[in-house]
Amino acid sequence: MGSYQDISHVTTGTLGITQVGTGNQLYLGGQTREAQRAAERAACLKAVCPIDPDDDLFELQRERKRSSGTCEWLLKSSKVAQWLLGHGKDVLWLTGPPGIGKTTLGVFLAEQILESKLSSKTLLHEMIPEAGCLLKKMSFAYFFCTEQQNHDNVVAVLQGLLLQLLRQDETLLDIARAAHQQSGSVCFGSVEGLWKILREALKNSSGTQLYFLVDALDLCHRDSRQTLFALLHQIADGCMSRTIRWVITSRTEEDIARAIGDGFYGERLELETGLVNNDLQHYLKLATDELGKARDYSPELKHRVQERLQANSEGTFLWVALVLKDLKRCTKAEVGELLKEALPTGLPGIYARILERIEPRRREHAIFLLQVVAAASHSRTVTELAAASLTRDATWHDVRHEQSSFEDPSDHGDAYEVLLPILYCDPVTKRARFIHQSVKDYLLRTPSTAETRGRSRHFNFSTQTAHHTMFTVCWRLCQIMDSAIRPSQSSTSTFTTADWYTRLVEYMRTHEHLTYFWDHMLEHAYASLERVLVTFPEEDLRKSPFLCDYWLQSAVSRNNTSITQRLLTFNIDACALMGSMTTSAMSISITRNDVQLMKRFLLHPRTKSSAYIYQALVVAIVEDKHDMVKLLLPRHQIAPTPDVAGPATVLRAASWHNRVEIFETILEQVGIDINEQDAGGHTVLMQAVAYERYKIIEVMLRTPGVDVNLRDLQGCSALSLAAKNCSGRMVELLLAHKDIDVNSKDREGNTPLAHAVLRNAIQVVQALLGDARLEMDTSDHEGRTPLMKAIASSHARIAKTLLETGRLQIGGEDRLGLTASAWAEAWCEEVPTKRNMLLEAGISPEPTSQRKVLEYEDWHWPPIVSSRRLDAFTKDSPSTQSSATSSPSYAFTFDSTSTQSSATSSPNYAVPGAFQASWSSDVSDPDFRSSRLFVNLVVGAALVQAVAIALPKLLYFLDVLGG
Repeated sequence: MGSYQDISHVTTGTLGITQVGTGNQLYLGGQTREAQRAAERAACLKAVCPIDPDDDLFELQRERKRSSGTCEWLLKSSKVAQWLLGHGKDVLWLTGPPGIGKTTLGVFLAEQILESKLSSKTLLHEMIPEAGCLLKKMSFAYFFCTEQQNHDNVVAVLQGLLLQLLRQDETLLDIARAAHQQSGSVCFGSVEGLWKILREALKNSSGTQLYFLVDALDLCHRDSRQTLFALLHQIADGCMSRTIRWVITSRTEEDIARAIGDGFYGERLELETGLVNNDLQHYLKLATDELGKARDYSPELKHRVQERLQANSEGTFLWVALVLKDLKRCTKAEVGELLKEALPTGLPGIYARILERIEPRRREHAIFLLQVVAAASHSRTVTELAAASLTRDATWHDVRHEQSSFEDPSDHGDAYEVLLPILYCDPVTKRARFIHQSVKDYLLRTPSTAETRGRSRHFNFSTQTAHHTMFTVCWRLCQIMDSAIRPSQSSTSTFTTADWYTRLVEYMRTHEHLTYFWDHMLEHAYASLERVLVTFPEEDLRKSPFLCDYWLQSAVSRNNTSITQRLLTFNIDACALMGSMTTSAMSISITRNDVQLMKRFLLHPRTKSSAYIYQALVVAIVEDKHDMVKLLLPRHQIAPTPDVAGPATVLRAASWHNRVEIFETILEQVGIDINEQDAGGHTVLMQAVAYERYKIIEVMLRTPGVDVNLRDLQGCSALSLAAKNCSGRMVELLLAHKDIDVNSKDREGNTPLAHAVLRNAIQVVQALLGDARLEMDTSDHEGRTPLMKAIASSHARIAKTLLETGRLQIGGEDRLGLTASAWAEAWCEEVPTKRNMLLEAGISPEPTSQRKVLEYEDWHWPPIVSSRRLDAFTKDSPSTQSSATSSPSYAFTFDSTSTQSSATSSPNYAVPGAFQASWSSDVSDPDFRSSRLFVNLVVGAALVQAVAIALPKLLYFLDVLGG
């Protein structure tokens, strides 16, 4: 694989000058190819993983502070050497009891491998010299699992490992970049997507081996771990065995032992007291020397401390560290007395000892904080813990009075210090968490009989209790935010849920320490549901209707019946949308077809407004929930308001989604105006015609009172729209109605027959010709008949069909005094093929003034022909051949469906009152090249025609959608 290069250095200067990396390539006005590629790579790296494992390693190095000389025994282990050299099994599992130093060993191993890849003068090279060549070509990545968000699942593990590999390997980065461009961040969001990228990388590698270190796998969710085990089996069974090697640390969990253990691809290294004893002695000596110096111990006292701790440690570094912290708080006399007593054994014993030493007056506060930290999904900032502490005795009545304290709780930032022996606070990030996972295990344990009688029993609580405490904290802080953003009573009538949530987001943006409590409030409520139902905050909910709406939206989405029923007793808004939830409670009930729940919603004044009922009806129509439509449909519930369309709009929704049964149900509703027109003049029937809803059209045509001849703002009736759609079946449906006006005209004077002729819709023409009510010689405002339009458009088959009826008056004249024969003569002289087509259709060209026709075209159809060309075009032509050779290259576009010359013609798109033409000229003509006015006229006329064609259709489409 290629070597890693810095691809994140992309700088953009003024005037669009972009410089990439250290090169000298500049590109004015845009990016070079290299710069674009670098930007794509940087975006890919950013999308791979929300966290950076390098930051985690740095934080652990700062927190753990491994003593010099410890952990070195690990490199002397034959199992570690075999794993590192690529011998033996693919997975090495380091396991042991809590507090024995597994994570510290993981940090040490990661440090050694990373340093040895850069230098040959390291401890690893010294102890395992054979690993030198291997280290140069290996790719190494690591991940340290915790209970924090984005650290506790296998997807996060693989994301972290992949991120480090991408930074090391340019070829792999290009593979990931291609996947990211194709699928976006989705390709990094699943085990399958991540594994696919790794597989591709290994296929393109040349002997490169991947070495992965995953620490504290037991902190990942159990279900998530099974995914990793399946992946390990797949690697071991496939061709990638020996290519990917893993070292995993964890407690001795049953599922991990069963999946890895000493299986066919995994080997166990048990971290026992004997292995770590030398490290522990070394650590004890250094720590007691430091303690004795700080507290002025005598050599004898220091020796006694070291001896007692060594005898009681059971090989547990964490136990030793906690006892030493406890001793730091004691006087020398107290230390002497403690050494005479029996020191607590094991981690549970030392935890009980630390908690029992908390002063009675601070004990309740300590228990409260322990429950908050235990329930939190990841580490919390000291400011968040301070804000939580302020809520312990707060009630609704003093919340507004104490609002400033909650918004800036910095004066209470030391509230967490009561738990410092078992709580770690990062000095840089100011985030606090338990010093070890075993602390949380101890607090949430099931106590023994002896413990229930001891003083430490107060510090034992259930998971549900912890979550209920945290819910109470979140609820009170959300009340504070509600009181801060809610307007006075005088202006609440116009204050909506959307307004409230907008203000809430702005408020949390300036008070970030309160964001967690809003985002996770309901998670803690559901985790302590039994206790929440008992202590339901009814009084608070009556005063905070928007919080009630938020909770209802979540409860319905989770299908939590117990909470939903309780919330329905308050003044709720079932259509509220807040937070990350994108579907309202009412919409969810419609999707589930929960009629009983909808009936409960409709009892509330905030829910049964016209706007909400209309929204609900549309959702029910889209979801095709017939029973829900029947419930919502009564006229008094959908009366139109200035902001909400009337019942006919609901009809349009049913028509648009082709819900025939629902459409019929709505039609039965008393008071529905089936002929209601929207802003564009379109009726429901016109919309159904425009979108070819045949069943809907049949229903409407059977409905008494339907006016089939209403016209939109363009003057088009439903029949004209059907003709424009070239739908013979739709035209036949409409013609079957006894009141249909076959000869209705639009604003340009075009009849349905004229529209069908212009679009060369032979089936529509034939359907119209079969109706005895049709007037074939009806002309438009220019006096032109459908036959003239057929001739000018070269639709010979339609012209022939019209002539064969025998109902035409060919001698009729248009506004210019031209007959159909005159039009045929003018255009047939231009193109011989057209002449032949029209002769076959039965039209005999008659001599007339070609100049008259061309003047008409000069006025109506761009582009304008220069005078010299006009003179040449109007010369007498004794034959079709000479006329064709002397005429300019100015021709109407043949329709693509024409019976003749269809292979060489282009499609014709005509609009009322105009024809589309194509024009080409000889650019070598000096008159053409020198005429600036000519060019301006051509461009202007073309733009006008384009707007005339597109604008009416666009407005019609928007009107239909708006309806």
